[in-house]
Amino acid sequence: MKARIIEADASGNVRCLIDGVGIRAAWIGNPQPAVGAEYDVELSVREQLVWGDNVFTNANGRIGIEPDGQGVILHVMLESFDDGVGTLRLGNSIVQVEMTGMAQLIGKAVSIKVRELGLCDTGI
Repeated sequence: MKARIIEADASGNVRCLIDGVGIRAAWIGNPQPAVGAEYDVELSVREQLVWGDNVFTNANGRIGIEPDGQGVILHVMLESFDDGVGTLRLGNSIVQVEMTGMAQLIGKAVSIKVRELGLCDTGI
């Protein structure tokens, strides 16, 4: 997934564009990103995901990312769920996260409210 850095502060927080959508996230790793540069990134969800708490049915099936006043909302497909780990598809990207109560949603679109999203440079 490509992220163009719009702003970066000394504490590792960035504002970036992903698929043309402006979001805020924490940059994970060194070196810190350069403003104006584009990076291939992996998403890191830094909180436990629980059905009905921060994971909901995505009725319209839209896939993408959008800003939310308290973080971001990821509209994804739940590809698989095994032993507390869910595999999510966001476009061409795969994200693995800790989840609870998701087995009945495999193969369905879900929306996930994330307060703390991290970005890791893949180096690609």
